[in-house]
Amino acid sequence: MTDHIVVPRNWRRTTIILVGCFVAINMFIIGGFATRNTTSTSTLPAAIDELFPPQDQVVRAQQQIGVRLDPEWTGELKLDGVPLPNDEIEPQGVEVGYVFWQPGAGKAFTELAAGSHTLELHYWPKAEGPGGTNDSTFSWTFKSA
Repeated sequence: MTDHIVVPRNWRRTTIILVGCFVAINMFIIGGFATRNTTSTSTLPAAIDELFPPQDQVVRAQQQIGVRLDPEWTGELKLDGVPLPNDEIEPQGVEVGYVFWQPGAGKAFTELAAGSHTLELHYWPKAEGPGGTNDSTFSWTFKSA
């Protein structure tokens, strides 16, 4: 017959292992949520699908800015209160709801100045035209570096 020797548990080591596992699991969960990368905003009106750049994001001075609308809508942009001319809007996307503008030579702005900016979208259903009953405005801020 063999005698079993009972080894006392080391509670300190057991506690450290359990706390380490708890921290590791929480870091995994938090890391998973933090790595989601999206440009959509949950509080957008139904006609607006996506903002470029998203609210409070930082962009380069020459980056394209604008909005992706439902294809049945269209609109115009104002940057810091200055209307961006329709002939400077990217024409290939307007038919499918993309209203984008990029600074450059010969345009309203040659580049985005460093700092905070407000982009305002005046939008409406294509079937109604501007000034109709569903005519709306939406604005958001972003930063340029």
